[in-house]
Amino acid sequence: MISTQGIQSTTPSGNNFTPSYINIGVQYLKINSIEAEVASTGSTRMVFNVETEPVADENFKHFDGNAGQTGKISTFYLKTESQQREFFANLLLIADKLGVKAEIEAVNEKNLGSFESYAAAITPIFNKAGYAWFRIAGDEYEKNNGKIGVSLRFSRFGFVASTAEGESHLKPIDPNNTYDLKKLEVIKDESPIVNSENLPYSGNMY
Repeated sequence: MISTQGIQSTTPSGNNFTPSYINIGVQYLKINSIEAEVASTGSTRMVFNVETEPVADENFKHFDGNAGQTGKISTFYLKTESQQREFFANLLLIADKLGVKAEIEAVNEKNLGSFESYAAAITPIFNKAGYAWFRIAGDEYEKNNGKIGVSLRFSRFGFVASTAEGESHLKPIDPNNTYDLKKLEVIKDESPIVNSENLPYSGNMY
């Protein structure tokens, strides 16, 4: 019998594959590590190295030995006390959703004096905490090769949910909403307008 039964559809170009890196959207992720990144200005931001559940696709290209898709999610630069307080409040919220809030709060007793040492202390706690749902937004920027990359960030509000709460607990990302995806402004010659200061990570990495 001539039939499509049992056949999986493919794209016309045949590029039916799972990307190595995450993009914007509501994602089920674990935190592999947290790093403190210091800009040339001396300002610091925290970078969350995250990973999805393992990808079973045999054609999937694993990055650096990881079983799932990976990505870097950057915070804003923690220049002021209010920005730092907001970061730590969000960090405690993530810890609560992952069930490790008490362990994170216990790190305070170590009286750590730098973001680098703090990131090193909390990384093992988050690394073993498992998965949660995250609402990942982004900002477009121009890469050195002229292509457009996306710097990933947690959305400002309603950005994390526990496994028990589920994906539906978070609002879907709208790529046409500037709060979810800030797009580059384009001038007449089609060259994007970008601010080179504190150029962000690319969500696509390359």
